Amino acid sequence: MHKRVLMFAVIMLAGCTSDDGGRGVLRSLSVGSGFACALDIDGAAWCWGMGKNGQLGTGFEKESMRALPVAGEHRFVGICAGYVHACGLDADGAAWCWGENWDGQLGNPSDARRLEPTRVETQERFSSLSCGWEHTCGLGTTGGLWCWGFLGRGVTGDSYFQMFTPTLIDAATDLVELEGKANVQAVLDANGRGRLIPDPTVCDFGGINDMNSGDDSPPPLRQNALWAGITLTAFCAGERFACGLAPQGIWLCTGSVYWDMPCLTAPEPVSTRRFEALACASESVCALDGSGAVWCMGENRRQSLGIDSFEESIVEPQRVATDRQFSGLAINIRNQCALDFMGQAWCWGSFIYSNDDEIITRPTRIQ
Repeated sequence: MHKRVLMFAVIMLAGCTSDDGGRGVLRSLSVGSGFACALDIDGAAWCWGMGKNGQLGTGFEKESMRALPVAGEHRFVGICAGYVHACGLDADGAAWCWGENWDGQLGNPSDARRLEPTRVETQERFSSLSCGWEHTCGLGTTGGLWCWGFLGRGVTGDSYFQMFTPTLIDAATDLVELEGKANVQAVLDANGRGRLIPDPTVCDFGGINDMNSGDDSPPPLRQNALWAGITLTAFCAGERFACGLAPQGIWLCTGSVYWDMPCLTAPEPVSTRRFEALACASESVCALDGSGAVWCMGENRRQSLGIDSFEESIVEPQRVATDRQFSGLAINIRNQCALDFMGQAWCWGSFIYSNDDEIITRPTRIQ
């Protein structure tokens, strides 16, 4: 019923316009660190928040808490936001990226920052994209997981390897979903089986992607071994944890969401509620229940979870402080956003680096 209501809302609003600078109804959303980007129903991209690294894609290095159009009049079918970069996917399967490019996350053979969408240099075509901390990944239209930038230690034989153009990381042809805000990608295959690339350890705080960290005797548990036998409808991961939705919307997690929280050595339920969507950041995780409410746990410095609490960490899911109903959500390390059924974006957390005291503690509509 929830998905049918969302579809009806989008159809009813398809011809509507907005006074918000020409932006229409939003249909998809992704959150970076201190900024966010979304697509309207025509496929135009809009971004807001921190912009000094060019991550808003406007052609300028400026911040804005009003949604601004991404330069170039592109029309995208998908969008993702990473740490300080973002990418869009066009109808032909070509990827376009903008923002910071320290490790090649824009997919060009240089480390130059781009202030406007620049086409990723590859002949490969993609069906979806995911932007992480210092990397971007895409599912090839003929199969396989392709990544560029830095995807963490253990991906290749080198301890630190920058991929300035798309590189085939996993040749599996049955992958249908990918998600990753930290230095790890969570993927789901067509049978609902999830795995992480690279495969991090559980409760080994020497480093999530350090394949030989610490004096491990016996060897530390690996995340993928814990999830191998579970069918999932959603899967995501942060620095020290992974979470998934099992059938009937059961929210499961392994590892430790935040450094001072208990570490789960097997997938365990973290709530008795049932959920329909899930999103992970480096040290936090949120889920959307069937009523449209968002529930979050993990790191809460600067009140980034939007739950009206000054606690540094939240060990059990708590509801974001609003009665508004949402149809989708996206989160990152310092800020979060959700879409309501009218196609409006609501955000909370820290969006402007230049003023750390400017924290949105409750969901606020983005103009």
